[in-house]
Amino acid sequence: MLTVASLNLHAGMDRHHVPFDVVEACRSLDSDVLVLQEAWWPVGGAGHVAAVAAALGYDWRWVSFGTGVMVGSGATGRAQLRRSRRSAPTVLLDRGLLSGATGQQARSAADRDPGEPGERGSHHGELGRRAASAHRGYSAQRGQLGLAVLSRLPVLSSDVISLPQLARDRARRAVLVVGIEIGGTEVQVVAVHAAHLSQGSIWHYKILRAVVAGGAVRQLVVGDMNLWGPVVERLLPGWHRTVVGRTWPAHAPVAQPDHILTASGFQVVQAAVCAPVGSDHRPIRVELALV
Repeated sequence: MLTVASLNLHAGMDRHHVPFDVVEACRSLDSDVLVLQEAWWPVGGAGHVAAVAAALGYDWRWVSFGTGVMVGSGATGRAQLRRSRRSAPTVLLDRGLLSGATGQQARSAADRDPGEPGERGSHHGELGRRAASAHRGYSAQRGQLGLAVLSRLPVLSSDVISLPQLARDRARRAVLVVGIEIGGTEVQVVAVHAAHLSQGSIWHYKILRAVVAGGAVRQLVVGDMNLWGPVVERLLPGWHRTVVGRTWPAHAPVAQPDHILTASGFQVVQAAVCAPVGSDHRPIRVELALV
């Protein structure tokens, strides 16, 4: 049996920009594989992914979608992603060592200031200072927002497939493909946080179709697709939703942008939209049997 969950963390903030306990939110999902979108990684410290991994015993892979700033005062905050440079390379953060309670942090990429050359969006410069000066009493913390796959099962491989920069999208998106082993069988988790159709995401779906075009390895497509389920199934022929239910906004959901999709090789045992955990998205979770 394989359990998979997906959650858009909204940078660890609820809809009122009040932080929630990300570790406890992930603990409540109790999944073998966990895909997180909009995970925050501050400069000079461990982010959500490392904290969850250390507390709950996950191996993990992460890719940054760009640098940004967290502006907040007291117990509230707001994360804003700064537009990334087209020429900036993908940053893949792998598990590594951290001297501190959280136990894991990426190697050299995480230790660099996201504003240094070589990081996505490194041109943002004075964004944090402008944000802080615009709000008296507010602080501004720079960091990265990204996509992560966490696994309690052995990780066999990981790869990042960069997607073209969209003119209307601040993020520099990528597909994160992580191979895991379950009972001697490899399963690839294809993690996605898609742009909106209004931003031109149709071009990204064409690339995603090629990634999941078929092969000997079983695959799952997991993440915030920013798109209704029937349209996703049209754009990815042969793929089907395992969870059907409204996930956004969490307090009164009207749409389902969050999906876990299968094509073949799996049987759905149980699937659900979970109760709100603090984010503006509700998590989804599925139990799958390999067939």
